[in-house]
Amino acid sequence: MRNLGGQDREMLLSLNKKKGMERQMNFLKKEGSRNFKGFKIFFICFFSILLCFGCKEAKIEKSSENNKEAPASVFGIDDLYGVDIFDSKNTWAVGYWGGIFYTGDGGKKWVKQDGGTTGPLYSVCFATPEKGWISGANGVILSTSDGGKKWVRLNSGHPDKPFFLIDFVNEKTGWAVGTWGTIIKTTDGGQNWGNVSIDEDISFYDICFIDENNGWVAGEFGSVFHTADGSKTWVKQDIGAEKTLFGIYFVDALKGCAVGIDGFTIVTQDGGNTWKTVSSGSRESLFGIAGDGNLLWAVGARGSIVKSLDAGNTWKTVKATTHMAMSSVDLFEGHGWCVGSRAVLLKIGVY
Repeated sequence: MRNLGGQDREMLLSLNKKKGMERQMNFLKKEGSRNFKGFKIFFICFFSILLCFGCKEAKIEKSSENNKEAPASVFGIDDLYGVDIFDSKNTWAVGYWGGIFYTGDGGKKWVKQDGGTTGPLYSVCFATPEKGWISGANGVILSTSDGGKKWVRLNSGHPDKPFFLIDFVNEKTGWAVGTWGTIIKTTDGGQNWGNVSIDEDISFYDICFIDENNGWVAGEFGSVFHTADGSKTWVKQDIGAEKTLFGIYFVDALKGCAVGIDGFTIVTQDGGNTWKTVSSGSRESLFGIAGDGNLLWAVGARGSIVKSLDAGNTWKTVKATTHMAMSSVDLFEGHGWCVGSRAVLLKIGVY
């Protein structure tokens, strides 16, 4: 749902109102290599083709806020979809062709890890420098207990579903979300998964838990749901719009922000009981959001990067040296990485 131009934008907004037509474009569920991440993945790939046609080598870019580069050779031309920073040294990124990339020195050197798959990987989350998980297409959930030296595939119980986002609050408890309202939960580090789905025909693109009980999911048609009991029950929250949301982040139990199509951004000060629309300063769709306290960064189509210092109420545009679609961002102590199409990797923050 990116801003391809006036005519395309009108078409996409129309599709957003016509659920059946949107389904045909945003979820090719049963074709493994075509299992795109809803509208989000479809248009990230579309932008890669438009903006990168003829590009034969990966590009590791950096933004304008005193950022550092990383070597490109290890990444090839994989489209990167997810990134997770555990601390100032350890970061993992995952991509469309099953790529898992790791740095243990803050980005000076990256190595590729073997996940045993060539299918799309969408999200990565580490609870410790050793213990982590990855989610992807076709029900894939991978786990490691040694920092990624060895990855093992777990049984998600949903081999026909893509899992777009995986989130753990500790070494035992985590959730993953996908299409058709699918939400699964584990309390034993991923060995077993229970179904805590929402019975609605929508795709969820992001999930954010601040502890074992309080969490939010966000997705198609302005869908935001909250749980206060660890996903036993979900309550739908009214955001006042039907615009698809791709990312959601909560600073604490009260302050939160969500981003989506055409730069649409909403904030709450009361845990989501009420939401208000704010200007992100971007007309491009925003695919990912991350925070460190009140400091938030969001990334999206055509290299769009925006930054907030007040939990999402006001935003500043950050100029980047790429026009690639950026799909994910993560932060640690004010610094971070964002990743995107054609192995674009930006290190953000002030150094």
